[in-house]
Amino acid sequence: MNSNQRARARFVLILVILGAGVLTSSLYWTQIVNGGSYAAKANQQYVKPSAQQFDRGTIYFQSKDATNIAAATIESGYIVFMNPSSLGDDSSVYEALSQYLKIDRAGFMAKASKSNDHYEEIAGHIDQATADSVKGLGIAGIGVASESWRSYPGGVLAAHTLGLIGEDASSSSMTGRYGLERTYEEVLTRQGIGSATSVFAQLFSGIKDSVFGGDNAHNGDVVTSIEPTVEK
Repeated sequence: MNSNQRARARFVLILVILGAGVLTSSLYWTQIVNGGSYAAKANQQYVKPSAQQFDRGTIYFQSKDATNIAAATIESGYIVFMNPSSLGDDSSVYEALSQYLKIDRAGFMAKASKSNDHYEEIAGHIDQATADSVKGLGIAGIGVASESWRSYPGGVLAAHTLGLIGEDASSSSMTGRYGLERTYEEVLTRQGIGSATSVFAQLFSGIKDSVFGGDNAHNGDVVTSIEPTVEK
């Protein structure tokens, strides 16, 4: 082996040693120095909230002056959940959370005691300010996630006509179960899932011929000719 070959061999060997040193150092910082932090993040990722973040078209009533009034719409907020398997002192966590959430102590403790569980819901439909306050506590094992839900501002007003939505048996998506929610599933859904037509809804809804975007449109809203003051 001549001098040039020996120089190249030494150079390659030095590169290998340096690479091994960088890798070893990186592993040390990841597993030893920052191991606890990464483990906490991994636990949070493992926890998958059951609440869904979804979107759906709006169903409107129409007043005498042709003003559209939301009868079925989407509201958004936050859900607070825990990972009992990585929770610290249960009592301390409860005291900290109860500053911002109205939670039953006995119920909280029962959920927190499930050490082999990875997800338990604490509170839902939380506003932004409360969610930020809970996040600010920085408690290991406590998480906050976005959620959305179907809202019917009129309560039971025309409930038999509007129908409701529910989780599809074959998936985790929310679909219309009956009434207008089911009849106009193809228009209201944001996932493009088809639906059957409800004869009951067609007979009693007083639905207009026009749907925003056209008769066969997707991703639209539905405007009915139901006058809310008359419906009452």
